[in-house]
Order: sequence, then structure tokens, then C-alpha cells
Amino acid sequence: MAARRTYKPLRTIFASEAPVPMVNGLDGWQEKVRETHLSTLAARPQTAPWFSRAYGHQRWTQSHRAAESQGPQALVSLGGTSRLTPVTAIGRLKTRSEFVFVKGGTRFATPSLVLQARQRPNATFDPGIARFGFTATKRLGGAVVRNRARRRLKEAVRLTASSRAREGYDYVLIARGGAVQRPFTEVIKDLQRALIKVHEPSTGRRHRKPPSA
Repeated sequence: MAARRTYKPLRTIFASEAPVPMVNGLDGWQEKVRETHLSTLAARPQTAPWFSRAYGHQRWTQSHRAAESQGPQALVSLGGTSRLTPVTAIGRLKTRSEFVFVKGGTRFATPSLVLQARQRPNATFDPGIARFGFTATKRLGGAVVRNRARRRLKEAVRLTASSRAREGYDYVLIARGGAVQRPFTEVIKDLQRALIKVHEPSTGRRHRKPPSA
């Protein structure tokens, strides 16, 4: 009786991804499954990852050294245009002083949220990083409602920040009733609009009465 042929499992493409399913049969079938898996990974939308402040500091050092090796034109400007490179990572505001600092910047209200924005001082500038903080007061409702509002706003930021936020800026999102009541697609639109408005030259700190939640 001929020896039964065995197949080794395909190597996992990325450690964070589920292993590629193994197909019993010809080697060509296995290669087809691998190609399909790679195509699926390539088609997935890219979003800005969340990083801690410690990672952001390390990332700034690496980016700064890389820019120096490419010459003076590669260095990121700390004044004038605030976004010379895309936002590639999202940081988190944690301390009260950070929230208070952002409160002194510009703001724009939508039915889902109030967005506050302010550029960080040069001393804490991290190329490619925008930082976000989230607030949901008791006026919004109980703990369950507030937590749901924060989760929806965080997900909206994750999907939007890489294309709308500006590097070197800190943002605070204050949840309003629409953060829970409105369809999630509308919450995303509200955030996109707010991210545009807070950076318009004509946008001041004082605004007319915001839309009702």
C-alpha cells in the first residue's frame, strides 16, 4: 500500500490574523487559498492605530532621526501648516490639564457631539500623531448610556481620524444626545464636518447656538 501523503499547514500571514485554512489536496489548491487570504488582507480599509504616549514619544524620536537622515527639507515644520504628513497614529488624552488646555481652542457643535481642538505646543509635538479625549456628562443619561456614547465616538474617531484630523493637534469630543440616538453613519458625518470646521480660518471659539440633540 502506498504511503499516505501529508501536507504541512500554511504559515500564518500575520500573527494577529487567523491561520489560513488548510485544504486537503494538491499543492496548487493550497496556493490558491493563500492568494485569496492575501487579497482579503490587502482589501481591508486602513485606520489609524491607537498608541500610548510612551509609544508616541518613541515614534517621534524614530521619525525625527529618519527625517534628519533625509536632509533639511524632510523635517516636519512646527509652525504654519499643521499637517505636512498624514495622521498615522491616534493618542489619548488622559489628564485634566490636557482637557483644560484643549478647551481654550476652537470648537464646533453638531447634533452628535461638540468638538474642541487645539494645536499642541512645539515641545510636545509628535509628527503624524493626533490625540483625542472623550467626555460624556451625567446630563446625557446613566452609566450605560454614557458608555455607549463614548464607544460610538471612539469608533467614529478610529474610522475618521486618519483622513480628517491634523497631526500635532489635540481634540476633545463631548457627547451629545445624538451620539446615542442618531444612526452611526450620521455620527461619523457629524465628526467629519466638525473636524473640517474647527480648522477653518473663519471658525472662532464663539459660535451660534448649536443644533438641538
